[in-house]
Amino acid sequence: MTKADRPPKTIRVFLVSAKMFLLESDVELSQRFWRRLRRRIQGSRARTIDRVPSNKELRDIMKHLDIHCQALFLLLASSGMRIGEALQLSPEDIDLTRQPAKVTIRGQHTKSGNPRTTFLSREAVEALKQWLPHRDNYLDAASRKSRHKKAS
Repeated sequence: MTKADRPPKTIRVFLVSAKMFLLESDVELSQRFWRRLRRRIQGSRARTIDRVPSNKELRDIMKHLDIHCQALFLLLASSGMRIGEALQLSPEDIDLTRQPAKVTIRGQHTKSGNPRTTFLSREAVEALKQWLPHRDNYLDAASRKSRHKKAS
């Protein structure tokens, strides 16, 4: 894998998977063997370097989104929420009357299990205000589509 120029994290995941497979197959190799393999991996971090998209890039993306996607996109971009957290929100978790608007993320939906509060930009609030009147109809239509697909 090092000759194939695989990233170090990919190699480590592969090694752990191979080790677990061998252990489940009752093949045990010494700790010394695994340690020697791990030492041959150069680096310990991901190779990709994240960067914050520019405002222009974000605006360009927004041009191509439906109203519900725009609301979700701006919610994520301004709050720092994970997508799974955002998709678990209910309208009661969002207080658009405050300045800045406040979002309470319930503990059962966070990675750590701890509830937390985050805030929204004015742009995200406007997008949510445009989306919320259409939300119930959208959810009904999506539910009908889902039931129709299961029936066929």
